[in-house]
Amino acid sequence: MSLKEKIFFSMVSFILFSILVMAIFGEKGLADLYRLKKEHAELIETNKEIARENQSFLNEINRLKNDLIYVESVARKELGFITNEEIIFQTKTTTVK
Repeated sequence: MSLKEKIFFSMVSFILFSILVMAIFGEKGLADLYRLKKEHAELIETNKEIARENQSFLNEINRLKNDLIYVESVARKELGFITNEEIIFQTKTTTVK
């Protein structure tokens, strides 16, 4: 093999190696593609979780609109409401130090 052929082969090898490195690690390369696929999968999971939350909120809205027993239980639990027939006993607790 002559010197020109060796130089030509070396240049072609270097160019092919450079193209390969850019295809793997360059912008829009395989590494970037892998990162984007991972990010896409995470976004899909986030969307699924948000859809589940939205459905839960819609169910809650529907119950608050249509289920008086549920409305009463929420008012009792969250707002401390009582009925006219109920009596509240308050006790004073002391702490020992």
